[in-house]
Amino acid sequence: MIRIGRGLLDLDTACFSEEGATAALTAREAQLLTHLALPPGRVVSREELLVNVWGYRDGTVRTRTVDVHIQQLREKLPHG
Repeated sequence: MIRIGRGLLDLDTACFSEEGATAALTAREAQLLTHLALPPGRVVSREELLVNVWGYRDGTVRTRTVDVHIQQLREKLPHG
């Protein structure tokens, strides 16, 4: 389990819970959220996400996948 703000991310089930609301995440969404949250307060670039979450050799690839996945997370997670 990882505490993210007022919520908890269960890495075994890929579920995020906050104040009684639970969101089921895909494995990639859970990996993305984990990378964004650890360590707290750090700015993460799109290039870093492409390399560390998606496994690209470098972050210069032109793709909107990061934006799409961030939007999906925003829609799934409780708004606090």
